[in-house]
Amino acid sequence: MRNSFFIILIIAVLIACLGILSIYSSTYQKEGKLWQEIYKRQILWMLLGLILFLVISNFNYRHLWDLTYLLYAFMLFILFLVFALGAVRSGAQRWIRIAWFNFQPAEFAKLITVIFLSRYFSRKRSCDISLLSSKLGILRGLILPFIFIAIPMGLIIEQPDLGSGMMILLFFISVLFFTGVKLRYILILLLVII
Repeated sequence: MRNSFFIILIIAVLIACLGILSIYSSTYQKEGKLWQEIYKRQILWMLLGLILFLVISNFNYRHLWDLTYLLYAFMLFILFLVFALGAVRSGAQRWIRIAWFNFQPAEFAKLITVIFLSRYFSRKRSCDISLLSSKLGILRGLILPFIFIAIPMGLIIEQPDLGSGMMILLFFISVLFFTGVKLRYILILLLVII
């Protein structure tokens, strides 16, 4: 397992270095300060990414289990914050700027959605979710989690960012499938959404 850690790290660094070399080779003849700084910024981002990789790889992800609902509330907060403080670029208001750093809350929403759905469905048995005959099975197995996912999905689509919104829907459908919900119920839900 430790060997795979180093292999992944080396491959990621090599790919990042190839990207920086490509940027440098395509911009080194251009005049002006802006063109000279692009590859330097990429080197900075690569170094910050490596530091973040080392910190997160030593973090026990099981601690996120206890913070699931807090993370969900934080996700909604930053998605609402986009509408108040978000930067507009090319007609879309998707980014939040903090000092020199820009980030897109929809990317955090994708990760938090997966954590939230994993926590939600792990508390239920798949037979309770997949059988319509059980009391509130369709409500707790399909409708309630869809409402939880539809809120951030709607906020992201409103930015507008249809691609990220559809990605969250794809996560939801995938989790439904893997938890044992019958395929016909998933198809009915998709038809209702469409």
